[in-house]
Amino acid sequence: MESVINTAQQSDVRTLALLHHDPMRTDGQLDELTQLLCDRRHTGDSNVFFAREGMQLKV
Repeated sequence: MESVINTAQQSDVRTLALLHHDPMRTDGQLDELTQLLCDRRHTGDSNVFFAREGMQLKV
């Protein structure tokens, strides 16, 4: 995930939705990853977040 975020920064991506593929990963674990990976100190000008079940995005 870190490399995807870095690539997004280098490519001036404004919004990046991260997905996970582990069905055993808990909401708590995703919250921890969100705090670690989606903080503006790490993402720069990109809006990085985890897509969640049932979330709807307007593109």
